[in-house]
Amino acid sequence: MQEEKVQLQNLILELFKNNPIFRDNLEFLSKVQLRNLSSHFLPEFLTHVEDTYKHMQISPPPPLHMLNVKETAELLLENPKSFCRFGDGEVLFMRGRPLPFQEYDKNLDFRLREILQSPSDKCYVGIDDNYFNLSREHSDWVRLMGLAVRQELLKYCNKKRLYIASTFTFAYMHAKTQEEALQRIEMNKKLFRDRNLVIFAGSTVFDKINHDVFEYAANRKHIFCESRHAWRQYKEILDTARKFPKDKVTLCFILGPTATVAAWDLAHEGYMAWDIGHMAKDYDAFMKKIEKTPQYIQEFVAPD
Repeated sequence: MQEEKVQLQNLILELFKNNPIFRDNLEFLSKVQLRNLSSHFLPEFLTHVEDTYKHMQISPPPPLHMLNVKETAELLLENPKSFCRFGDGEVLFMRGRPLPFQEYDKNLDFRLREILQSPSDKCYVGIDDNYFNLSREHSDWVRLMGLAVRQELLKYCNKKRLYIASTFTFAYMHAKTQEEALQRIEMNKKLFRDRNLVIFAGSTVFDKINHDVFEYAANRKHIFCESRHAWRQYKEILDTARKFPKDKVTLCFILGPTATVAAWDLAHEGYMAWDIGHMAKDYDAFMKKIEKTPQYIQEFVAPD
């Protein structure tokens, strides 16, 4: 809760600094003691902040060319290519925050920013489209983070390139209905059909996974890396990947921000390289019919 309060305070300070119209809301804010903000009051306050932001856009942020989840899956099936992804973790990392499974490293930070800015078309780049299409249906956390994430992405994204939806790998977690989840999952599973996969993942990622999202693949080989701080092994990971023939395999990475950079770099060496994030765990949760409670979602994104 303390971290949420700090994020909220920083958000309000940014709004006051950059948007004079926000000051018209003093009547509301004067009733709130941020240090005493209770959890039951947080959703109401976040709704007010987000609604205010929507109404005060004198100069709307520059548009980015983004696909939604369905369009992303269709594109990858029709025109398969390497892809890397930026989620909450990568954006927080670029703001100087270490992650539970990845210590902060300035070189990794630089590489992430470099990828966002690049006009290269050798690799699709995914960003979270939710932060550009916020509504009251989104979680408190997404609405709280919305402005900060938008600002960070707009600071570095290349306005001339196409961005896919990074959240397509969360077919179950982000779906509103079971039917929608099933449709998304089936599209994602088709990506692996008849492919020879080499899967780079933390050594404990598959310990609790009982259902196989890769079942349509011709075959697969697992390369296990450190579950935490994979960036320390980056050179070794690349050297191992380069031992496989470019025209025979699809390299898949489940290594946090390290996967983002690995997929990008290997794509530019001629490999088919995919940063698939939590796709395997997401499919397993769907098959197990796990309820998407706030507690489970926190456990879902925690280090394996």
